[in-house]
Amino acid sequence: MPHSSGGGSHSGGFHSGSSGSGSSSRSSSRYFEGSHRYVYYYHNRPYYYYSDAKPPETETSLKMIAIVCAVIAAIISVAILLMGYRHPKKLKTDFEAVPYVEDRIDVMTDAEEAKLTETLEDFLKLTGIAPVIVTE
Repeated sequence: MPHSSGGGSHSGGFHSGSSGSGSSSRSSSRYFEGSHRYVYYYHNRPYYYYSDAKPPETETSLKMIAIVCAVIAAIISVAILLMGYRHPKKLKTDFEAVPYVEDRIDVMTDAEEAKLTETLEDFLKLTGIAPVIVTE
């Protein structure tokens, strides 16, 4: 005896709306009340269908990728913040480090040269770097 939608016992037709046995959701190629339009691509061609249930996700979830990227960004941010709290240390001098000012073209007076030498000594005490100024 033929099947209700035509064909024999092995070749059934399309029953409207059922997406599986025991399923409480409906899907169709045409709009029906309460349905949402969805699209999927097969060989770069869009296929549209209507369903009253959210379609199952078949690819890697974008939410999971976003979470992984956020965790990596948080780790990098914490590392950068921790590096910012590190204070530089004074350089160790293994030699006689003295500031040196030599004015070969006489652009400074002796008082200016003494004041500059004093400022350079303060710089040496603060940073551990012995500056040298030579004019030619």
